[in-house]
Amino acid sequence: MDLLIAWSIVGKIQLPSDALFRGVITRKTPQSDGCYVMKKRNVGIAEMMICRQPEVLTILGLGSCVAVALYHERTKTGGLAHVMLPKGSAQKSSRPAKYANIAIPALHEKVLEEIGGKGRIAAKICGGSKMFKSAAGFHIGEHNVTAAREELAKLGLKIVGEDCGSDYGRNVTFTPENGKLIIRSVNGVTLL
Repeated sequence: MDLLIAWSIVGKIQLPSDALFRGVITRKTPQSDGCYVMKKRNVGIAEMMICRQPEVLTILGLGSCVAVALYHERTKTGGLAHVMLPKGSAQKSSRPAKYANIAIPALHEKVLEEIGGKGRIAAKICGGSKMFKSAAGFHIGEHNVTAAREELAKLGLKIVGEDCGSDYGRNVTFTPENGKLIIRSVNGVTLL
């Protein structure tokens, strides 16, 4: 297998030559000694992940679901949850990250574990679109956003940025290096 030699903030690294195509390298910014390399991981529906710089987390095709990002600035550590429904029971689901009332407290706990205890954690949310017209006036996206806000409030976490609602999908990238949530949609790019 051919190897791609690149420079990162941790020094010279070797990656498989197909890394660019598989999404392992998401951004190459020229530095004085080569390239800055970041690893990208995709968070699927009803999943959550924790990461530290130089990793990034992405959600592709976020519609009525809600992305919840938690971030600890000092350690450059955070997590991203792809919440599908407002409320549910962990016992009834093989994917507890599916529900806001279970995923958000679990994500918060995992971030706290990762940073070694208490710390000031900021929250950002996006998604909750009205992807389909409902004759009954019920829009799951609105309920997802409301549930996410309620769970974050219960945990005492301040929402420092949000891009919720509307009628279009979003692609989301979370970078713990700077705590930015990059949201791409038909309306352009939004930075939170």
